[in-house]
Amino acid sequence: LKLDPETKLAKQKLKETNQLIADKQFNAHMSAGYSALDKKNFSSALNQFNKALKINPKSSSAKTALQQTKHQATTLNIANTLKQATISEKEENWQTAIDLYTNALKLEKNLAAAQTGKQRAEQRLAIQQRIEQILSHPERLSDKNVHAETTAYYQKVEQLNDKGPILNKQLADLENLLQVSAIPVKI
Repeated sequence: LKLDPETKLAKQKLKETNQLIADKQFNAHMSAGYSALDKKNFSSALNQFNKALKINPKSSSAKTALQQTKHQATTLNIANTLKQATISEKEENWQTAIDLYTNALKLEKNLAAAQTGKQRAEQRLAIQQRIEQILSHPERLSDKNVHAETTAYYQKVEQLNDKGPILNKQLADLENLLQVSAIPVKI
């Protein structure tokens, strides 16, 4: 090309060589991206697919690979978040469970497992807080109406399935408090 810049054959061969080099680089980035994706190394996969896309911006395979990587990363993130939320529920860490379910819903707003899990955790947190409130103000049980209402609430909560050790302890404390507060004190 330096000897004869006007030669068409040299220009054509240079163009073909450059295209072969670009294709080889593109394929190497795509291969590295899929390898990273198989290993669940999503950031590396995204990086490699983006490099491939820079080489060939019109490549549908690179665009599809990017979408696939983002989808798999989100799916794994949701699965891990739901798993942690379930663990938090079993440990009766209701606020943590609510926060995790909320995070899952930010990733996928129509996720039924997160919606029902969040609702369940909110209900259980409300129960836990109400019983804590009752236990922290036992003097209120001297009022017959409050005592009757609390007894009814105790009976309702006692019927719940899957009571954990924290709720069972609260219920035992509440039952004891209800029994003690029902005994009249002579003055």
